[in-house]
Amino acid sequence: LTEDGSRTETSKLKVKVMPVYEGPESITGLNVRKRIMKTYRKQVEANPDSITGFGVRKKIRRPYRDLKSLYARKKREAKVALIEMSAPLRAQVLFVTRESVKGALTGDPDLPLSWRKQFRRIVDDIWQDVLMEVEIAVEEAKLGVGGQAYHDVLSLREVGTTPRCCSLLWARAFVLY
Repeated sequence: LTEDGSRTETSKLKVKVMPVYEGPESITGLNVRKRIMKTYRKQVEANPDSITGFGVRKKIRRPYRDLKSLYARKKREAKVALIEMSAPLRAQVLFVTRESVKGALTGDPDLPLSWRKQFRRIVDDIWQDVLMEVEIAVEEAKLGVGGQAYHDVLSLREVGTTPRCCSLLWARAFVLY
């Protein structure tokens, strides 16, 4: 080195890089590594979405999907059971409602007895339709929870009984349907 800090002579250092292992290509001689890599490449080509090629992600997600579908099915079954369990309470509420409507219509003391009887009969006749509609709605809800459709347009004709020709119920059905 000189006084100004520059180098005057150059030294050459020669480095020889030696391989760590200088034996045959395979340690065991059975080409195990080549066979593993060949199998691995085939699996990667068969499952290009998979990182490893062994479908690990799919195998991990499959039980979760199965559990999720089982949970959804059990949830639907529980909803259907809950709807079925409400039948006695629903019948009791409908009965009390019918009797309160009858009481409200016939509660006037000045109303003639024949009119009271007629009003009660009319409420009873109409109430059969109300009960049928409620049961149809409950059945539709049950089947809807289960993932099925209840009626199509053609099957609606067959719901209920056909009224006698030229009766009041027939005229009502003619006007409504």
